[in-house]
Amino acid sequence: MNNNIEVTLLSKEEILSNSRVLQKVGKECNYPYWTRTKSHPYCGQITNEIFTPEGEFEINFPCHYNGVRPVLKYDKSEDFIKTLKTNYENGIEVVEYGQYPDFKKRINISDISKLKWTKKYYYLVKGWPQYYSFTILKYPEYKHYNGNKFIYINNYFYKIKPVKFYVDKENNMLISKNILFFAPINIRFNNKKYNGDFKTSQLYKFLNNEFIRNLKPNKDITTLLKENQKLKSEIEAKKEKLEKLREVIQENKELINQSNILNSEIEKELKGRSKVLKIF
Repeated sequence: MNNNIEVTLLSKEEILSNSRVLQKVGKECNYPYWTRTKSHPYCGQITNEIFTPEGEFEINFPCHYNGVRPVLKYDKSEDFIKTLKTNYENGIEVVEYGQYPDFKKRINISDISKLKWTKKYYYLVKGWPQYYSFTILKYPEYKHYNGNKFIYINNYFYKIKPVKFYVDKENNMLISKNILFFAPINIRFNNKKYNGDFKTSQLYKFLNNEFIRNLKPNKDITTLLKENQKLKSEIEAKKEKLEKLREVIQENKELINQSNILNSEIEKELKGRSKVLKIF
C-alpha cells in the first residue's frame, strides 16, 4: 500500500448495500466490472463476480478481461479529502485525485513534432486476448504545446485527465466514477498463490504498486497535509492581524471623534470670548 491508501474493488456486498452514494449515483457502468468477491467454483476453477451494465451479477474466470473500477480506502479519510479538489454532483461529494489516461476516446494529433516527453511513464496491463500472462507495459507521457497530456498506444493517442471519485463517508472510501481500464484479476500460470482472496491476486498487487504511483499527485499525502496545515496557520495569523487592524481603526475612529469634540468645544469657547471682547 502507498501512503496508507489501499486500492481495491467494490465487493458484491457493498454493491448490494444501502450505501447512500451508490443508491444516489447508481451502481452500473457502461461495461461489466470486476468485484473483489469470489464466486462458486466452476469446473473446479476459481471464479469471480462481475457486475454488468444491466445491474446483474455474473461469474467470470479471473483470467478474463473486465472493467476495473478502483476504490481507494484511506484510514484518515477526512484529512485526505481536505487536500483534494471538491465539487458536488446530484448532492454527492466528488473529489479529484491524480490523473490517468482516458481510454473512452482516441485523439488524433496531426503534428506529433509539437509533443514533448514529460519524462513520466504510465504502467498499464497489456490488453486482451493475452490470457496466459499478466503483463505490465509502460508508456511514455507526452505534453502538447497547448498544455494537454497524452500517452501513445498502438498508433493511438489518449488524453490524460483528472480521475474523479465519489466520496462514500459511510464506508470510508472513494469510489471511482468510471471504469479506468480493463484487466484480468489473475493469471494462474504467473501466480498460483491466488486463492479467491483478492489480496492474493496480481491485479491487487498492480493496483497497490504501479497504478497508485501513476495515479497519485506529484506531492504525496503527507506533504499535502503539511502544506494544508501550514496554509491554515497562515490564514489564522492573517485573521489575527486583520482583527488587530480593525481594533486600531476603531481606536483611530474614537480618537477622531474625541478630536472633533474638542475642536467643537474650542471653537465655542473662542466664539464666547470674542463676544465678551466686543462688549468691552
